[in-house]
Amino acid sequence: MCNPRYVEVKIAQNIERAWQSQIDEVVQLEEDAVREARVERNLATSLGQPVLQALAEVLGQPNLGWIPAPGGFRFEVDGDGGYAFYSVEDCRLEIVASRRAMLTARAAASKPLEGTTSVTVEVSAKGRFYHDNWGGYTEEEARAAASENAQKDFDRIAQSEAHQAQHRQQREAEESRVRDVLRRQASEEAGADLARQQAELEQQARAAMSPVYMRGIGAFNQALAVAYRNAIVAFAKNNNATNLSARDTGNQIEVEFMMERQREFS
Repeated sequence: MCNPRYVEVKIAQNIERAWQSQIDEVVQLEEDAVREARVERNLATSLGQPVLQALAEVLGQPNLGWIPAPGGFRFEVDGDGGYAFYSVEDCRLEIVASRRAMLTARAAASKPLEGTTSVTVEVSAKGRFYHDNWGGYTEEEARAAASENAQKDFDRIAQSEAHQAQHRQQREAEESRVRDVLRRQASEEAGADLARQQAELEQQARAAMSPVYMRGIGAFNQALAVAYRNAIVAFAKNNNATNLSARDTGNQIEVEFMMERQREFS
């Protein structure tokens, strides 16, 4: 009998597993969209200050349909999805045709996948023997025992949850990469469809501008005519005019008066 000796057996092998899956990505975009077309008129350059002052007072009267709004007065164009707004501060008239819709765009992208995962398993085991074969411990028997133990370890690791997880991680990484590509593709398609719907809604707003403008400017001109009348009447009274009369025929407003001398009205 002498000191024991050892033999080591190593096993290193790639374990490959084929897999298949189907990747489906759906992207849905929604927008509560509002698109507007607008026309603006700056009245400060075309109307005198007395008329502008009278206009602000007239628009505040409830019988003309204008309602107070932040910074001015607003007239709703019923049924046409639009409105007119007069800003008292900067004397600007704005007529807006508006269209609103819930837009939905949906796109799908799919791809069948298949691949192979590869995980390397490495194990080693040792066997003991004696140079003089004492106790029956020969080198051949030691090598055989080490090989058997290494194979058992290899099989145990190959069937372990940790080993299965490595294969899953490789498969899931590839699926995630493809899923990102498909999601971007579907997002681009849905985005293009949504942009098309937005453009159509904007076109509808522009098409609606004509009737909205006619109703809005009609309501404003009605108030403006009353403002002109009030401003002229106030001018006449302030200058001691006589034979003052004001008539509203429906289509026009007539104001008549006499003054001893002429003064410029502005």
